[in-house]
Amino acid sequence: MATNRNGDSLYIGTEGAGVARVYQNIDAISGASGYARWGPIILPSDKNGKYWFGTKGGVSVFDGSAWTSFTIDDGLNSNNVLCISFDDD
Repeated sequence: MATNRNGDSLYIGTEGAGVARVYQNIDAISGASGYARWGPIILPSDKNGKYWFGTKGGVSVFDGSAWTSFTIDDGLNSNNVLCISFDDD
């Protein structure tokens, strides 16, 4: 889960249904594809503009043009990633 920069949307990764969005001023959950009709989806990113997603199969990162995935074979302690946090490095 993550909020956008304005704090009015909460994005939630689901199991098999993509990313859902809970918007502060609407009493419903809209799918990411439906939200895209109204404007760009602004997900939180790291300082380099990359988007990170934890999954049951490791971590995937999107740099705006390509996806890269990491698993225990790449040094993760577990493939079941529940939370991602950023530091200054």
